[in-house]
Amino acid sequence: PNPPWNLGYVCRRGFVDEVQWTPAHLIAHGDALVREAPVRTLRIFRSLEGQGASLAAAPALARLRRLVIPPMPRPTEELLALGRSPHLKRLHSLCVENLTLDRALLERLSLARAFPGLRALEAIRCTVPADADPALVDFVVSRGLVAVDLSATRVSAAVTSALRARLGDGLLPRPDRKSTRLNSSHLVI
Repeated sequence: PNPPWNLGYVCRRGFVDEVQWTPAHLIAHGDALVREAPVRTLRIFRSLEGQGASLAAAPALARLRRLVIPPMPRPTEELLALGRSPHLKRLHSLCVENLTLDRALLERLSLARAFPGLRALEAIRCTVPADADPALVDFVVSRGLVAVDLSATRVSAAVTSALRARLGDGLLPRPDRKSTRLNSSHLVI
Protein backbone atom coordinates (compact mmCIF):
# COMPACT_ATOMS: atom_id res chain seq x y z
CA PRO A 1 0.00 0.00 0.00
CA ASN A 2 0.99 3.61 -0.51
CA PRO A 3 1.51 5.11 2.97
CA PRO A 4 0.76 8.83 3.40
CA TRP A 5 4.44 9.63 4.07
CA ASN A 6 5.59 8.09 0.79
CA LEU A 7 6.84 10.84 -1.52
CA GLY A 8 7.64 8.64 -4.46
CA TYR A 9 9.00 5.25 -5.38
CA VAL A 10 10.35 3.31 -8.35
CA CYS A 11 9.63 -0.35 -8.99
CA ARG A 12 12.11 -2.58 -10.77
CA ARG A 13 11.21 -6.16 -11.69
CA GLY A 14 7.98 -5.84 -9.73
CA PHE A 15 9.56 -4.73 -6.44
CA VAL A 16 9.98 -1.33 -4.81
CA ASP A 17 13.66 -0.60 -5.44
CA GLU A 18 13.91 3.14 -4.87
CA VAL A 19 12.07 5.45 -2.48
CA GLN A 20 12.00 9.18 -1.93
CA TRP A 21 11.40 9.92 1.74
CA THR A 22 12.23 12.57 4.29
CA PRO A 23 14.80 11.57 6.92
CA ALA A 24 12.10 11.64 9.62
CA HIS A 25 9.96 9.15 7.74
CA LEU A 26 12.84 6.77 7.09
CA ILE A 27 13.80 6.92 10.76
CA ALA A 28 10.21 6.18 11.81
CA HIS A 29 9.20 3.67 9.13
CA GLY A 30 12.41 2.41 7.52
CA ASP A 31 12.47 -0.95 9.31
CA ALA A 32 8.97 -1.79 8.06
CA LEU A 33 9.93 -0.68 4.57
CA VAL A 34 12.99 -2.92 4.27
CA ARG A 35 11.05 -5.88 5.64
CA GLU A 36 8.50 -5.47 2.83
CA ALA A 37 10.62 -4.40 -0.14
CA PRO A 38 14.19 -4.84 -1.43
CA VAL A 39 14.85 -1.09 -1.43
CA ARG A 40 18.35 -0.30 -2.68
CA THR A 41 18.14 3.45 -3.32
CA LEU A 42 17.05 6.25 -1.01
CA ARG A 43 16.45 9.73 -2.37
CA ILE A 44 16.29 12.06 0.58
CA PHE A 45 13.46 14.52 0.11
CA ARG A 46 14.22 18.14 0.99
CA SER A 47 17.41 18.05 3.03
CA LEU A 48 18.77 16.25 6.04
CA GLU A 49 17.14 19.04 8.07
CA GLY A 50 19.56 18.63 10.98
CA GLN A 51 18.79 14.90 11.17
CA GLY A 52 22.04 13.48 9.78
CA ALA A 53 23.03 11.82 13.05
CA SER A 54 19.53 10.45 13.69
CA LEU A 55 19.29 9.08 10.17
CA ALA A 56 22.75 7.53 10.54
CA ALA A 57 21.41 5.42 13.42
CA ALA A 58 18.61 3.91 11.31
CA PRO A 59 19.26 0.19 10.69
CA ALA A 60 17.24 0.39 7.44
CA LEU A 61 20.25 2.09 5.85
CA ALA A 62 22.10 -1.24 5.82
CA ARG A 63 20.10 -2.37 2.76
CA LEU A 64 20.98 0.69 0.68
CA ARG A 65 23.41 0.57 -2.22
CA ARG A 66 22.79 4.14 -3.44
CA LEU A 67 22.00 7.32 -1.52
CA VAL A 68 20.91 10.58 -3.16
CA ILE A 69 21.37 13.69 -1.06
CA PRO A 70 19.64 16.92 -2.13
CA PRO A 71 21.10 20.43 -1.81
CA MET A 72 21.85 21.55 1.72
CA PRO A 73 22.89 24.97 3.01
CA ARG A 74 25.62 23.60 5.32
CA PRO A 75 26.39 20.02 4.30
CA THR A 76 29.62 19.32 6.19
CA GLU A 77 28.32 18.20 9.59
CA GLU A 78 25.28 16.41 8.17
CA LEU A 79 27.33 14.49 5.59
CA LEU A 80 29.96 13.57 8.18
CA ALA A 81 27.34 12.31 10.62
CA LEU A 82 25.62 10.28 7.93
CA GLY A 83 28.89 9.04 6.44
CA ARG A 84 29.99 7.61 9.78
CA SER A 85 26.90 5.43 10.03
CA PRO A 86 27.77 1.81 10.81
CA HIS A 87 24.77 0.87 8.66
CA LEU A 88 26.21 2.38 5.46
CA LYS A 89 29.25 0.12 5.15
CA ARG A 90 27.79 -1.49 2.03
CA LEU A 91 26.71 1.76 0.37
CA HIS A 92 28.17 1.67 -3.13
CA SER A 93 27.11 4.97 -4.68
CA LEU A 94 26.64 8.46 -3.27
CA CYS A 95 24.93 11.18 -5.29
CA VAL A 96 25.13 14.79 -4.14
CA GLU A 97 23.27 17.56 -5.91
CA ASN A 98 23.97 21.30 -6.02
CA LEU A 99 26.59 21.20 -3.27
CA THR A 100 29.81 23.12 -2.99
CA LEU A 101 32.51 20.49 -2.74
CA ASP A 102 35.09 22.71 -1.10
CA ARG A 103 38.48 21.70 0.23
CA ALA A 104 37.33 21.57 3.89
CA LEU A 105 34.39 19.26 3.14
CA LEU A 106 36.41 16.88 0.95
CA GLU A 107 39.29 16.71 3.44
CA ARG A 108 36.96 16.09 6.39
CA LEU A 109 35.14 13.34 4.50
CA SER A 110 38.50 11.73 3.68
CA LEU A 111 39.89 11.99 7.21
CA ALA A 112 36.70 10.64 8.75
CA ARG A 113 36.66 7.71 6.30
CA ALA A 114 33.00 8.56 5.78
CA PHE A 115 31.00 6.19 3.59
CA PRO A 116 33.57 3.36 3.86
CA GLY A 117 32.19 1.12 1.10
CA LEU A 118 31.83 3.91 -1.43
CA ARG A 119 32.87 2.99 -4.98
CA ALA A 120 31.08 5.68 -7.03
CA LEU A 121 30.45 9.39 -6.56
CA GLU A 122 27.90 11.36 -8.54
CA ALA A 123 28.35 15.13 -8.24
CA ILE A 124 25.41 16.61 -10.12
CA ARG A 125 25.42 20.38 -10.74
CA CYS A 126 27.96 20.85 -7.94
CA THR A 127 30.60 23.52 -7.57
CA VAL A 128 34.24 22.64 -7.04
CA PRO A 129 36.24 25.78 -6.17
CA ALA A 130 39.68 25.92 -7.82
CA ASP A 131 41.47 25.52 -4.47
CA ALA A 132 39.57 22.25 -3.92
CA ASP A 133 40.89 20.61 -7.12
CA PRO A 134 43.65 18.62 -5.37
CA ALA A 135 41.28 17.62 -2.56
CA LEU A 136 38.77 16.20 -5.05
CA VAL A 137 41.43 14.16 -6.84
CA ASP A 138 42.87 13.00 -3.49
CA PHE A 139 39.39 11.98 -2.31
CA VAL A 140 38.77 9.90 -5.43
CA VAL A 141 42.23 8.28 -5.39
CA SER A 142 42.48 7.66 -1.63
CA ARG A 143 39.02 6.12 -1.52
CA GLY A 144 39.69 3.90 -4.54
CA LEU A 145 36.59 5.08 -6.35
CA VAL A 146 35.98 3.37 -9.68
CA ALA A 147 33.37 5.77 -11.06
CA VAL A 148 32.83 9.51 -10.80
CA ASP A 149 30.02 11.36 -12.55
CA LEU A 150 30.54 15.10 -12.87
CA SER A 151 27.34 15.87 -14.81
CA ALA A 152 26.98 19.62 -15.21
CA THR A 153 29.65 20.15 -12.56
CA ARG A 154 32.24 22.77 -13.32
CA VAL A 155 35.76 21.51 -12.66
CA SER A 156 39.14 22.56 -13.96
CA ALA A 157 40.73 20.86 -16.94
CA ALA A 158 43.53 19.66 -14.63
CA VAL A 159 41.04 17.79 -12.43
CA THR A 160 39.31 16.29 -15.44
CA SER A 161 42.66 15.11 -16.83
CA ALA A 162 43.81 13.69 -13.49
CA LEU A 163 40.55 11.85 -12.94
CA ARG A 164 40.43 10.57 -16.51
CA ALA A 165 44.00 9.25 -16.14
CA ARG A 166 42.99 7.47 -12.95
CA LEU A 167 39.50 6.27 -13.89
CA GLY A 168 39.50 6.06 -17.69
CA ASP A 169 35.95 5.23 -18.71
CA GLY A 170 34.89 5.44 -15.06
CA LEU A 171 34.78 9.24 -15.37
CA LEU A 172 31.36 10.27 -16.61
CA PRO A 173 30.18 11.90 -18.69
CA ARG A 174 32.69 10.92 -21.28
CA PRO A 175 34.12 13.75 -23.34
CA ASP A 176 32.37 14.48 -26.60
CA ARG A 177 33.74 17.08 -28.95
CA LYS A 178 30.25 18.46 -29.55
CA SER A 179 29.28 18.79 -25.87
CA THR A 180 32.59 19.85 -24.35
CA ARG A 181 33.80 23.41 -24.56
CA LEU A 182 36.75 25.21 -23.05
CA ASN A 183 36.01 28.31 -21.05
CA SER A 184 39.15 30.08 -19.82
CA SER A 185 40.70 27.75 -17.24
CA HIS A 186 37.68 25.49 -16.76
CA LEU A 187 36.32 22.58 -18.69
CA VAL A 188 32.56 22.58 -18.71
CA ILE A 189 31.04 19.15 -19.17
